[in-house]
Amino acid sequence: MSAREIRPSLSSSSKQTERESLLVKYLSHFQSLGLNRASRLTVSDLQSLLPKFIDEELSENLVNDFSKDYGNAEFTLEKFLIFYIDSQFNIESHLETLQSQMKSAYLKLEETRKKIVTSKATETYNSQGLMNGSVLTVYVFQGTNLTKRPNTNLYIKLQCESQEIKTQENPSWFWNEAFTFSITKGTGTLDLEIYEKNSFISQVKIPLSALRDQMKAEQELELTNKNGEWNGGKIKLRLQWIWSTAKYMEDVARQLEENVELDRQEFEILKLNLDKMKSPFAESARIAMGRDNEFYGRNLGQPVSWDIPTKLSIYWIMFMSVLIMFIRSDFLNLMVGITALLYFLTEAWTDKTYKNIVYAILFSEIYDILWMFLFFSHWMDESLEGPIKRLGAGLTLINFFVKIAASAVFWKNSIELSG
Repeated sequence: MSAREIRPSLSSSSKQTERESLLVKYLSHFQSLGLNRASRLTVSDLQSLLPKFIDEELSENLVNDFSKDYGNAEFTLEKFLIFYIDSQFNIESHLETLQSQMKSAYLKLEETRKKIVTSKATETYNSQGLMNGSVLTVYVFQGTNLTKRPNTNLYIKLQCESQEIKTQENPSWFWNEAFTFSITKGTGTLDLEIYEKNSFISQVKIPLSALRDQMKAEQELELTNKNGEWNGGKIKLRLQWIWSTAKYMEDVARQLEENVELDRQEFEILKLNLDKMKSPFAESARIAMGRDNEFYGRNLGQPVSWDIPTKLSIYWIMFMSVLIMFIRSDFLNLMVGITALLYFLTEAWTDKTYKNIVYAILFSEIYDILWMFLFFSHWMDESLEGPIKRLGAGLTLINFFVKIAASAVFWKNSIELSG
């Protein structure tokens, strides 16, 4: 979603103060290029400048969005940076909306799941596989081109499974009436016929099988004469047939889950872009990473693929934590490993989650130091259980030093993502 599509009002004084603060911060990064707030630029200049400072794909999207307003015209650097900052505010606003949507959807989902349990416990079915109390609801809204004579007083006759209902006569053809039919077979049709007094005008037949998904279907249907030929008239209806409340609630829950997942994915993408925009111009971090890879490439023969050290770090912490647990209680390191593994499996890594893992590892290191201070010498004695305890103490010591390297990998990843 572009900043252009989510541009709310930013009139509050707090936003203005924040805008000014960010403007000064971002302008300082351009001073090294000899630019100031009054410098004149074009879209082509932006296309060359921005990738030096921020993510290339994000840079391209921002330039494309900005160019819709300015095209090939010149503008000041300050003008673009204000647009850049407002884009951040717009994304923040949309994130708040998505968060509210997801919260409401979660609450509705929990309520729906409770209804599913209740329905399954109480619902009974007839020989046709329909629940007892199955209902077809019909909302009749309005008709168009029903006759060649406007303001003709018409009414509608609805028939389904030996039940018949009539609407009120209406010369404007705006009925806005609702009706229900008890359904016990579910194999027939809903027959709708329009009359002027006792004279047939037109009809439409709707098979119940078309409504078996139980979702509300609002549509404008074409009307035909008794020979099945369309006479130009249409009728607008909303139809819903509930033949199993439990099944309907399950479908609603599934739809809610899909909507929540779509919102979550959009939230993650926007949050990632916002994090990049809030920490722009991290050229020094990228240069440092480039130097690291250059060093390793020069000394080890090829640049380091940081994805591999990340995976190895996670697997090591998990493996060692489980192994040590067979010898001594070490729930803290195990929880650190499980958390890192869950982040990895759910692809939930961000700069903040990497940093959280680093902080957790550092806390576990303090715990290990305390344990070694209190028990290490005792566990290294020559008692009957000495070999097992010495193994546990040795593994703890090895794990202590390897976790330092793992935390460095996670910290590097957090810097790279924030840049």
